[in-house]
Amino acid sequence: MPMNGIDLELKQAKTIRLLFWAGVGLLVSEIWKQGYLFFFVNDRQFDTWFFPFQLCSVPMYLCLLLPFLGEKARQTALNFLWDFSFFGALLALLYPEDILSRPLPLMLHGFLWHIVLLAVSLTVFFTGMADRTWSAYFRAGVWLLVFCGIATVLNVLLEGKGLPATYPDLFYLTPYHQTMQPVAHGIELSFGRPLARFLYVAALLLLGALDHALYRLRHRAV
Repeated sequence: MPMNGIDLELKQAKTIRLLFWAGVGLLVSEIWKQGYLFFFVNDRQFDTWFFPFQLCSVPMYLCLLLPFLGEKARQTALNFLWDFSFFGALLALLYPEDILSRPLPLMLHGFLWHIVLLAVSLTVFFTGMADRTWSAYFRAGVWLLVFCGIATVLNVLLEGKGLPATYPDLFYLTPYHQTMQPVAHGIELSFGRPLARFLYVAALLLLGALDHALYRLRHRAV
């Protein structure tokens, strides 16, 4: 039996609260991770590699902001949580080389973090709360580009700060070091860093478009 408007609004409000509390859980776990690194791993020095502004960090902030955003911004955030967060979390679990290189508590944290991100993304996918239009994808894509710009600025500002022999590589867009992303690394060695970074961001946008197309198919958009 189809839900009426009031029932649908109640369901959406309940889902927004659920995603908000997922964000709270991610925030608490991030605070624990930073404390564990600072006090028990790095002798009270900050490791800029773990600065919390990666593609898989952004969902924490978006989930926390969802109840307080206007309708259009909330829709864009929901689109971002599916279009771009899903494949980011999935790829991290399929190719967990960085996660597996960490001490056991941080390794477990990494796996649980990305499992929660998958659950958040799939919640958006199956509830159909995101916008199905391509214009919504483009708005989320603009957010991605803004986040990439912020990450690049942070990479510049944090370079050489904190724990020696480490460096920030937020969104894997540091201008100072070779990327460790497998395909982008080969492109950088062959064609230079600017092209490698450009193609990497283009690949993120393309993967997001594929996710959005899958969402449209699931919800029979025309």
